[in-house]
Amino acid sequence: MKKYIFILSLILTISINESTAQVAVISEYYNQSGTPVGEWTEIIITADNANLVGYTLRDNSESGDWQGGVKFKDIPLWRNLRKGTIIVIWHRSTGAPKDINPSDGYLEVNAEDTDLFDKRLFSAASWDIPVLNISQNNDIIQLIDASDNNVHSLGHSSTGETASMSSITGPKIFHNGSIEGGGYGIRVVPGRNLDEYNKGWDASNSYTDESNNTSKGLPNNNATYKNANQLFWQSLREPEWNSYNSGVSITLMGDKAQINWMPANSTMNAIEGYLILRIPSDDIATFPPPADGKIYNVGDMLGSAKVVGLIYYLNQNQFIDNDLKNAECGRQYIYRIYAFRFNKDDANMDGVPENVRGRTYNGSQFAQTNPIDKPKPPKPTIQSKEGRNVFCEAEAVFIDLIGDYTTDIIFQWYLDGKPIPGETGSHLNVTKSGNYQIIAQHLTSLCETSSEIAKITILPEPTASLFIRDGSNFIPVINDTIIYVCKENGWIYPILNLQGSDSTEWYFDNRLKT
Repeated sequence: MKKYIFILSLILTISINESTAQVAVISEYYNQSGTPVGEWTEIIITADNANLVGYTLRDNSESGDWQGGVKFKDIPLWRNLRKGTIIVIWHRSTGAPKDINPSDGYLEVNAEDTDLFDKRLFSAASWDIPVLNISQNNDIIQLIDASDNNVHSLGHSSTGETASMSSITGPKIFHNGSIEGGGYGIRVVPGRNLDEYNKGWDASNSYTDESNNTSKGLPNNNATYKNANQLFWQSLREPEWNSYNSGVSITLMGDKAQINWMPANSTMNAIEGYLILRIPSDDIATFPPPADGKIYNVGDMLGSAKVVGLIYYLNQNQFIDNDLKNAECGRQYIYRIYAFRFNKDDANMDGVPENVRGRTYNGSQFAQTNPIDKPKPPKPTIQSKEGRNVFCEAEAVFIDLIGDYTTDIIFQWYLDGKPIPGETGSHLNVTKSGNYQIIAQHLTSLCETSSEIAKITILPEPTASLFIRDGSNFIPVINDTIIYVCKENGWIYPILNLQGSDSTEWYFDNRLKT
């Protein structure tokens, strides 16, 4: 019974944590003097699979009354928004672009789009001018949930913290000061973490600024904090992988390698997946990791690291590298698996990693295998009979493999670059002239090493004829012949005559006559 109670309490804890997580923050808004046309608000989703259906984006008047806003309609676009999604809402439709493809983690819409929003009035009598019209002296842009509870508020005031500001409970941040005029905005800076979006009244403006250096759809960086907000946005957009160190294994299967890991998530979403790299072990500390915003394809190189796999859906946990056979022999390799989220940015703003647009890789939580070897056999040594290279065709000619080799190495003899069928042993009988070598192959890695080439020349037997010349007579010698002569003064001895030879060496009683 205790087991069931524990499981139930665990489920309840997870559900409570998910339901109480801050769903979104307002990161910036932009002002135009006297008119809401051209004004916009930027929202960042801070919890995964967020549902904004029924939420309202509204603004406050200088007198402290809530004017009105727009309510997110019950449509698929506002359900299951992925963590790190950037939403820019133009306050009016005039000149506003429309980007409603959530797969790249960026949406740009307008508040008057009736397919996406319902208009909502609070104290304002009409929508036209007052609603979502930012005041220069003080104003609040607020996101409230379906029950009208505060989700996050960003505002400014030139007269100190207003009653409307202090009455808001929960996440909020307010800039101390007015907006100078059109072309200026209020934004959270440095915005290093979620806490810095929730500082309440920012009396010293340590966490907000009023500037004409606005950054619609981009991190709120400035000269002092060049990448602080960028890094926070990256942390939101990259998929978490808490189990990246668990269950990582690699198995060699001939000229393939199978990698297993613990999945980063159990959900199936086609905008997420894994990038798999094969990296030479001695380059692991220096190769460039994947760059945010860049879409890699199988076969691409990151320095000496090769992209060998691209898998969609984070519930996957296995990959087989069929390309290992093409890896350089004689080296060690390590595999890294990087989780990613989002597709290519529709607006092509992903060419600069600092923009934090498009695909985002988790560069700190990645799975890494142990090194594997792709061994190369030692260079085989061969030796011909007596170390010679020239033989007569009547001789027994052979080449031997010299040395000791492990059992995981096999051999194949070659003649003039072509394998000799059936010749895989350490001894080769040679019957014709040519270039001979042996190639050693490792059974597991299939890596090969060639011996030096032994050039063998087999000369044909001579076809010359031998005669005994006795005066004018030529008597052919057709078999072993013994010549007897009498040693007398004045005797004319028979002469041996060889016809048809290139060169001649004469022997007498097995001794070379010079």
